[in-house]
Amino acid sequence: MLKKYFLITLLILAGTTAFAQELKRCSHAEMWEEAIKNDPEAAVRNAELSRVLPPHLAQFAERTASGTIIFTIPVVVHIIHTYGADNISKAQVLNAIEILNSTYQLNYADTANVIQLFKPILANCQTQFRLANFDPNGGCSEGITRTYSPLTNSANDAVKQLVQWNSTKYLNVWVVNNLASGAGGYSYLPGISGSLDGIVVRNDQFGGIGTSGGSTLAKHTLTHEVGHWLNLRHTWGNSNTPGLASNCSIDDGIFDTPNTIGTLFACDTNFNSCGDIANVQNFMDYANCEIMFTEGQKDAMHTTLYSTVNSRNNLWSPANLLFTGTEDNHVTAICAPRADFDQKLNYICAGSAIAFKDASWNGDIISRTWIFNGGTPSTSTDSAVSVVYNTPGTYDVTLMVTSAGGSDTLIRVGNVNVLAAVSQNPIPYSEGFETLVIQGSDWAIENPNNNSTWTINSLGAATGTNSIRIQNNTGSSAGSIDALITPAMNFSGVTGVVMNYKMAFAPKVSSDTSSFKIYVSTNCGRTWMVRSNRSGTQIHTAPNNFAGNFVPTASQWRNETLVLAPYNNNPNVRFKFEFTNRNGNNFYIDDINFTGTVGLNGLNASLYQLELFPNPAGNQLNVKLQPEKSVDITIELTDLAGRVVYTHNAGRVPAGEFNYQLSNNGYNGMYILRVRAGNDQMQSPVIFNAQ
Repeated sequence: MLKKYFLITLLILAGTTAFAQELKRCSHAEMWEEAIKNDPEAAVRNAELSRVLPPHLAQFAERTASGTIIFTIPVVVHIIHTYGADNISKAQVLNAIEILNSTYQLNYADTANVIQLFKPILANCQTQFRLANFDPNGGCSEGITRTYSPLTNSANDAVKQLVQWNSTKYLNVWVVNNLASGAGGYSYLPGISGSLDGIVVRNDQFGGIGTSGGSTLAKHTLTHEVGHWLNLRHTWGNSNTPGLASNCSIDDGIFDTPNTIGTLFACDTNFNSCGDIANVQNFMDYANCEIMFTEGQKDAMHTTLYSTVNSRNNLWSPANLLFTGTEDNHVTAICAPRADFDQKLNYICAGSAIAFKDASWNGDIISRTWIFNGGTPSTSTDSAVSVVYNTPGTYDVTLMVTSAGGSDTLIRVGNVNVLAAVSQNPIPYSEGFETLVIQGSDWAIENPNNNSTWTINSLGAATGTNSIRIQNNTGSSAGSIDALITPAMNFSGVTGVVMNYKMAFAPKVSSDTSSFKIYVSTNCGRTWMVRSNRSGTQIHTAPNNFAGNFVPTASQWRNETLVLAPYNNNPNVRFKFEFTNRNGNNFYIDDINFTGTVGLNGLNASLYQLELFPNPAGNQLNVKLQPEKSVDITIELTDLAGRVVYTHNAGRVPAGEFNYQLSNNGYNGMYILRVRAGNDQMQSPVIFNAQ
């Protein structure tokens, strides 16, 4: 039954990691392998920690007083949310920390259920976890932060870039809605770089109340992940999958955990897969009755906390406990609040309402004052309020909150965008980003990750000198979502509506799964519908494995057409271009054009009866009109960037049939044919196929 500590070193050199989850299959190997590709020294640092693991730790004599707390670990819980149920309560955080402490101090009721075989090695790990009372700047804190980000719905290491406190001073725990891997939580082993150090866990497996499922597995996910954070492996060793016969040939490096293939969700306390009764009740197994650590695991975790070859030993130092406000007998202050509020909508049509809800934190709010510029009501003291905006424009929202510890004010500048129900942008409309300044325009950018996003650049363009791009090669982490929103278009009197644009994108790796979606809104951006959804190779316009700073050549731009027939005659249509980065390089868009057959400014269409044939055209396009009265006629052909490539002034023509043959003078692709008849105008997209 005894096993050697030196096996830990062998496991690390073989590529061990610590990423675990309780309700779905674990994916820690991929996380660790990816991490050590970027930082090979991480495995070396962890192996060094394992190499110095002593076989008995006799020098830790103070542990004999089993009720004595030896280690106090300062904790900060970062709640990543979208203002829904994922913005979990303070009570749920406190409950999760309470459960964590009970499992590491052997004072929870389920201990009585440990089978007799393992009671002699049932360990009190003599470790406590306290929410920090001071933030890294010395400010008053409840040990909880709250950050809005859609990354919470498919979280990975990118959430750590949103908010992180010094990992040599705090155990960082990020609580999210879901993980990109489908796991319940993960934690890297000691030795990982500080920017990645900490634990990510789903809120439905965090504590036992609130959004937590409340099962044994859910309540103890944090305990399991802290075990990894303190250098424990799964009881079956460095395999991610319990239940494999091959797991008998590997090990977790702990002398008193019996060799096992591991269990998944079941709880057979007589389970014997490798010659000994397995410790299925161990927190580092995947059974659904986990309730214990062994003395050997305790030794391994204590060694990690004592060792000077990693930063864990600084966490519980007296100086750091004072720094974080987690020392014994610390006098807890009442913190000033952090003003925050939930606002589901940023764009509405005039005459519509937006609901606001106070989401302030870091203290109990005793009073508040809202200021809604341009809204009705213009002020309020309620925690939730609905505000109507009747006049188009851009407006600020202010929230001032007070607690027993102080006050705070949040002003969101230009956070309400009220648009006219009828857009002032008629068809045709084109944007080539040559002169556009997004700030202050009707264009908008959504950058929830607050990193690299859409910017106008002159490095690569399909036509002219500028385009708009996201610089994913640097500054945009995997999982980042960025949206570019157009002004509203007025398709009144327009049929055959089409959007054309040019795009360019190169993946960093062939397995890239970046996605590009186009949404449409007909209510000023209040709600959105997906009109186009593509990912992976569907959006690649350049070769795979493009490691440098991608700037597209002329051949790496691709023309795209999106038919918008459902929006014919609609007076308010807005578009959102949304790119989600996975393993992508830079993404470019240029020459966005909206075209269609335009009505005749209120006159009866039968006055002209425009016909274009054949369309697509080869050597010649026939233009046919039947004006009912004498009128001046001009025919104009433009490219999709709005440049006029041909003009014919027919002068005044009599009533009756008018015909004109437009020759193909090297035209190829889509163009806009515009016919002016007196004060009236009509247009239609035409396609030329070069002969």
